[in-house]
Amino acid sequence: MSRRFWLSWPIMISMYLGGAVLFVWGAHGIGQNARQAILDRDAEFTAREWGEHLLSSSAAFTDLIAGRPALPENQRLFDGRAMTGAIFRYKIFDDNGLLRHVASRGGWDEIHGVTLGTHSAEAAEVARNGMTRVAARHGDGKSRPSYFATAYMPLAREHGIVGVLEVYIDHTERARILDAVLLTAGASVSALTGLAFAVPGLLGLWQARKRQQTARRLRHVARHDELTGLFNRMAFVEKIDALIRARAEFAVHFIDLDRFKDVNDTHGHPVGDALLHEVARRLIAIAGDEASVARLGGDEFAILQELAAQDDRGPQRLARRVVAAMEVPFHLGDIEARIGASVGTSLHPRDGETRQRLLVAADLALYAAKRGGRGQAVGFEASIEEERRTRQSLENRLRFAVEHEDFELHYQPLYSTDGKTLRAFEALLRLKAADGTPIPPSVFIPVAEELRLIDSIGQWVLREACRTAVLWPSDISVAVNLSPLQFLSGNLSRTVQAVLEETGIDPRRLELEMTESVLLEKPDEILAQLTIIKSFGVSIALDDFGTGYSSLSYLWRFPFDTLKVDGSFMTGLADPESRSREVLDTIIALGRVLNLHITAEGVETTEQIEVLRELHCDYVQGFLLGRPVQATDVASVIIDGMRPASEAPEPRLSRRKRA
Repeated sequence: MSRRFWLSWPIMISMYLGGAVLFVWGAHGIGQNARQAILDRDAEFTAREWGEHLLSSSAAFTDLIAGRPALPENQRLFDGRAMTGAIFRYKIFDDNGLLRHVASRGGWDEIHGVTLGTHSAEAAEVARNGMTRVAARHGDGKSRPSYFATAYMPLAREHGIVGVLEVYIDHTERARILDAVLLTAGASVSALTGLAFAVPGLLGLWQARKRQQTARRLRHVARHDELTGLFNRMAFVEKIDALIRARAEFAVHFIDLDRFKDVNDTHGHPVGDALLHEVARRLIAIAGDEASVARLGGDEFAILQELAAQDDRGPQRLARRVVAAMEVPFHLGDIEARIGASVGTSLHPRDGETRQRLLVAADLALYAAKRGGRGQAVGFEASIEEERRTRQSLENRLRFAVEHEDFELHYQPLYSTDGKTLRAFEALLRLKAADGTPIPPSVFIPVAEELRLIDSIGQWVLREACRTAVLWPSDISVAVNLSPLQFLSGNLSRTVQAVLEETGIDPRRLELEMTESVLLEKPDEILAQLTIIKSFGVSIALDDFGTGYSSLSYLWRFPFDTLKVDGSFMTGLADPESRSREVLDTIIALGRVLNLHITAEGVETTEQIEVLRELHCDYVQGFLLGRPVQATDVASVIIDGMRPASEAPEPRLSRRKRA
């Protein structure tokens, strides 16, 4: 072997090693770029999906961009479905870059120093150029995730960009998985590179196989939920798009677990995670080969069910099986967890021909299922969407009415049992739709309570009724109904005191009416409030007595002045054999023992008022004696009631007939 060969050998070794180092370094760089591309694509996809979800609720989103607060009913739309999985915060800016809404959740949900209306240069730039901007970020693992991404996504409609969405996505776990995969791949590539010069053919084949496995692993991580192994939202919507392109008939089932939060809060996140894993197993068993199961995030799952031709009942059967399966207790070690599920279903192409339309329809059906009492399976119908629009219209009307005090009070007279001596008026709340159509109180009051508007409304009613009644003769009182939520706020006694001082009405002329349902929750706190109110000189009436949770203990403990007997007892009262007469006689006798006044509601015939007079009932109220009138008509009712009995217009029954 020549001397020249020995001199060139170290050079060749150095070249080989240098080449190997460069190869490994290049492979590492490519892997890191692929890792970042996957994470960026995931962030952009998540932001785009959430942006489309926001734009699906036109009225709610328009209000938000305009700077008006989101309705509590729409808070689910903004904070519920999207605030799942890896998303831990999002912000919404208008097209000028002004912050209009911010929300967060999870372990990184503390918001400090965020002020609505502040300007974001980044958001304004995205709104101007219409380009999505994604940035990877590092946190300290305490106040921010160790690795997360922010994505600015323009929100566009037909007429152009209407706002910008900034989404914060926790990539810590996904980055860890990708790093582990890339580390394994890098180690393998390094080993292969070292041997490639000896056995290039064999190692080349092995390396190609390893790259394929790595690619498959990366694709799996990008498309599957890390906890349950189910498809994630990205894969789910991709499957929907594929079926739409194939013009297939299929069903989308949205599944929301009932009472999962109770289990999670009571037993901790490890038990909650185990429960989600078991839920996934049951859903897979139910779906079988005919459907795909996905976890959309949190305790929300979905099933994509391909349908055979004319398989109209297949989706119903599957949805009912899901509900039934979730009602069976879950055994997690020594813990027995009892939950349930609500299911909303939409069908393609019947309920929509686009993915977004199908998702909105399934979400509306799920909303209807949960409003119906949970544990139900509801298929989308046009009436559900109409009810949602009607509900949203009513919510908007209520908020406008609260803001502009656009309610009315009508006053129904209350008489002694002679039918002629006017004693008081009951203030009754009225609301009209935008077109002037009256909205029944039984419709709008429950919605006002759900929206937590009833406290503001109740304050207005109390103030307006006292302001009106102070102009009446001093021997005529006013009665005001109270909602249970007004008691639970804890401010009722202070509100009553403030109204008395503001209006100057004699407290003895004010009677507050409450129902028995108020007493079921926190009775001691309510008793304390009533005691304070009684100390002002205000009277307390128990309304609708006999129809709810009547209990003698309530009458003994609480400082009532009046029992108002529900109008249902008036039916058959004139019949001597009627049980209504016996029950009413007993109630009146009880009132005498407890030194309570008795008022009978719903009096509609002269026979009823005659019996009430015989039973020595104190006061009567009903359409026979007078319907509710506007405040401007109260004066004529008062003048009518002040006439001598011989001059009083006798048959008030004729008024009832005209009404």
